[in-house]
Amino acid sequence: MITVIAEKPSVARDIAKVLGANTQKEGYLEGNGYFVTYAFGHLVGLAEPVEYGYSDKWLKSELPLMPKHFMLSPNKDAKKQLRIIKHLLNSSKDLIVATDAGREGELIFRWIYEYLSSDIPFKRLWISDMTDKSIKEGFKNLLPGSSKDNLYFSAKARAESDWLIGMNATRLMTLNNNILLSIGRVQTPTLRLIVDRYLDHKNFVTKDFWKPFIVVDNNNPDQQLKLVCDVEFENEEKIQKYVYNLKNLTNCIIRREDKKEREAAPKLYSLTSLQKDANGKLNFTADETLKVLQGLYEKHKLVTYPRTDSEYLTDNQIGDVQNVLRSHKLYFSEVNVISDISNNSAFNNAKVTDHHAVIPTNIVPDNNTLSKLSEKERGLYDLVIARFFHRFSPDCQKEKIVLRTNLEGNIFTFSQTTEVYKGWKIYNVEKDDKITFPILIKDQDKKTILEHSYSKHQTQPKKIHTEASLLSAMETAGKEIENEDLKEQMKGKGLGTPATRSGIIEILIKRNFIIRKGKQLIPTTTGIDLIEKVRDHKISIPEWTAEQEYELYKVETGENSYPGYIDSLKNTVRNIIQELDGIKIEKASVESKAIGICPKCQKGNIVEGKKGYGCSEYKGGCDFVIWKTLSGKTVSASSVETLLKTGWSGKLKGFSKKSGEKFDAYLFIDENFKISFSYKSKSDVEWIESEWKRVEKTNADWDEFTKRMAEQGKNPIPISAEELEKKGGFVIDLNNRGLGGLGLCPKCQKGNIIESGKSYSCSEYRNGCDFTIWKEIAGKKIPLSIAQTLIEKRKTKKLEGFISKAQKKFSASLILNGDFKIEFDFN
Repeated sequence: MITVIAEKPSVARDIAKVLGANTQKEGYLEGNGYFVTYAFGHLVGLAEPVEYGYSDKWLKSELPLMPKHFMLSPNKDAKKQLRIIKHLLNSSKDLIVATDAGREGELIFRWIYEYLSSDIPFKRLWISDMTDKSIKEGFKNLLPGSSKDNLYFSAKARAESDWLIGMNATRLMTLNNNILLSIGRVQTPTLRLIVDRYLDHKNFVTKDFWKPFIVVDNNNPDQQLKLVCDVEFENEEKIQKYVYNLKNLTNCIIRREDKKEREAAPKLYSLTSLQKDANGKLNFTADETLKVLQGLYEKHKLVTYPRTDSEYLTDNQIGDVQNVLRSHKLYFSEVNVISDISNNSAFNNAKVTDHHAVIPTNIVPDNNTLSKLSEKERGLYDLVIARFFHRFSPDCQKEKIVLRTNLEGNIFTFSQTTEVYKGWKIYNVEKDDKITFPILIKDQDKKTILEHSYSKHQTQPKKIHTEASLLSAMETAGKEIENEDLKEQMKGKGLGTPATRSGIIEILIKRNFIIRKGKQLIPTTTGIDLIEKVRDHKISIPEWTAEQEYELYKVETGENSYPGYIDSLKNTVRNIIQELDGIKIEKASVESKAIGICPKCQKGNIVEGKKGYGCSEYKGGCDFVIWKTLSGKTVSASSVETLLKTGWSGKLKGFSKKSGEKFDAYLFIDENFKISFSYKSKSDVEWIESEWKRVEKTNADWDEFTKRMAEQGKNPIPISAEELEKKGGFVIDLNNRGLGGLGLCPKCQKGNIIESGKSYSCSEYRNGCDFTIWKEIAGKKIPLSIAQTLIEKRKTKKLEGFISKAQKKFSASLILNGDFKIEFDFN
C-alpha cells in the first residue's frame, strides 16, 4: 500500500476521489492501493519550556531559555490522528506527501514524520491548483522528498527563531512589568511601522506654500487654461511681489508638445498584491483575503495556489494560459486579448520559485457554480480573473498634450492626458470622472495673459497606515521604494512572508497593540509606549528583522545552513535579553485597554474607568464619555465597542424609566456626541435622501417589502448587489417613474440608468458597461432633469455655472459623443 498524507480532510477527499480511494475509514480513505490520510493543520509543534525541565513558573533567573535541541510535542486533540497516521505508515511501503506545496505545508509534514520517528521513503506532490487535472499530472510527476529539504530547514529555523525570541523577550518584559507584554521577531518591528507612521501623522505641522499661475484662453474665449509654475513660495509676501512684477508681461509664447504614451497592464497577483487590492477595493482585511482565497483554491478549485510571492508565470504555462483565456472569455461582455501571448513579460522563469502568480484555473464557473460563491468569494474571484485578462490585453494608449511657457526664467505648465485606446482598461468597472476637451492652442502661439495670480497649498502628512500600505511597508521593511527593479531586489528582505503577514496584523489587534478604525490601523497607548521604550533596540528595528528574514531565505536557497543560522541566532538572543533587561512600561499605559477611537476628538482612545468609558485625551479638553450606568442599566464594554464602531448599539434590554417601568432601546451617538436612546434600530430610521428617491435601510424580504411600499404608493427598484450590501436596502421611486429609473442605457442598450450617490450610471456596470453621468461636472451640479435630457436627446441646452481649472465661470452645452462620453459644446 501507499500512504498519501494531506494537510486537511477536504483536500484528502479531493485527492482520494482522483486516486480511487473511495472507502471511508476512521481518519483516512482507502482504495485502489492507497491510504489517503490527513492532518488538521499542525498536529505537532515545538515543545513548551516546561518540557525541557524549566520551571512551570516564569523565572527571570532561567533566562535566556536555550534548548540544546528542540523537542516536538503533539498539539491538543491530535494524538488519535497521529496514532492512525503511524499505523498507516507502518502498513505501507511508500509515502507521498500532499500537504500544501509551500513552506508551512512542508513543516506540517516533516514535524509529523520526525515526531513519529518514521523512516519510510517519501516523495513530494507539488501542484499549483486543486483541479482533478493537476492532481493527476502531479501524481505522474512526483518529486524526490529530498528536493524540499532546504525549504524544510528554512521553515524549521523560522519556527525555532520565533520560539527563541518570543519566549525569552516576552517573559523578560512581562516579568519586568508585572503584566503580559508580548514581543515577537516580526510583530514588534511591524508594530513600530504602525506607531511611527501614526506619530508622524499626528505630530505633523502643516505648512502653507504658494504657487504662481497664469491664465490664457484655449483659442476660444469661453474656455480658459491655467498654466502653473512648479516653483513653490513659502512666504505670501514674496509671491505677491513676484506676481505683481509678472503683470508687466501681458503676452507669452506657448510651446506645445504632443506625446503618445502607453500604459502597460499591471502585473498578475501575488498574495500580497491581491491583499492590498482587496483592502482598497473590497474593504477586506489581509486575513480575510487569505481565507477567502484559500476557499476559492481548495473548495471551489477556481484559482491557483494562494500563498505565493510571485507575480509571474513560467514559459511552460503559455499553452495552459491560452486555453484559460479562450475558455473564460464569456465571463466578460467584451474581450480584448492579444493574439500572441508568448512574448508577454508575464512569463519569466527567473522570477518564479516555488509557485507562480495567482491566476484562474481551467475550471470555467457556470451560473450554478457562481451562485454557490459567497459575495466575498465572488468579489475576490472577479479581481483575480479581471487582472488575468488585463495582463494579456493590449496596452492602454494615451495622448498627452503639454503646454509650456517661460516667464522670466520660470516654466509655467498645463497638461492633459486623454485615453485614445483603452486596451486592457476595457474590463475596468471603476468610473473615470475626468473630462477632457480639445486643446486648440498650437505650438508657438502668442497668447494674451488674461490673469496673473497664485494659489495657496498646504503640505500634507503621510497617511496613517491601512492594511494595504502596511503590507507594502512590510515587503520593504519600511523603506519607501517605488522602482520595481529595486523592489524585486528586496525579495526575502522584508518583514514576514506573504503567508504570515496577515496573521501578524491579527496578532497585534488581538494583543491590544493596535485597533482598526475603518481601514486605518491605529496604535493603542500600550502599543505606542512599548515601541517608545524599545525603539533603540534591535528587536524593534525593521531593518534588523529584514536581515534575519534574508538569512532565513538563504537557508531556503541553500546559501546558508540551518545549524549555522540557529547558532548565530542564539548569540543574538542573549544580547537581546541583556538589552531589554530593566525596561519598564508605564503601568497605567498597559492596564488601560483601548476599546476604540474617540469619535469626538479623533485623537484619544476610549478606555474603561470606574464610572464610565472616557477619552484618554481628557486632559487635553475632550469630554466624551459613555457612562457605565444609563437609566438603571449597566452598559457592557462589548456594547460600547459596537457603539464606537458603528455609532449604534444593538438592542439592549432592561432600561428603567423614572416611573420604574422597564423598556428596551438602542443607544446611538448623536450629532453633539451625546448618548441618546432610540426605540428603532439604525436600519429602521436611517434614510439617504436625494432629489427623487430614498434608500431605506431595511432587512425586510423583497416581496414583503414591495407589497408594503405599494400600499404607500411607492415603487421600489432593486439595485446592484454591491450597492445593496453597502446601503443595506432598496431604491424607492417616490415619483413612481417605474422600474427603468432614468430609462434604458444608451450605450449597452441592456441596463437601466440608476441614480446613486455621485452619479447616474448603468446597472450593467459589472458586465463592462461604463456609461456614467456624474452629478457634478466642472463644479456644476447636474440635476436629474438635465441628466434625463442628456440621455434622451444627447444634448442639453446651454448651461451656466461651470468652473474652469483656472477657477473662471463659463457656459456650455453638454453632449454625448459617439463613444458615449460627455463633452462640452461651446457653440
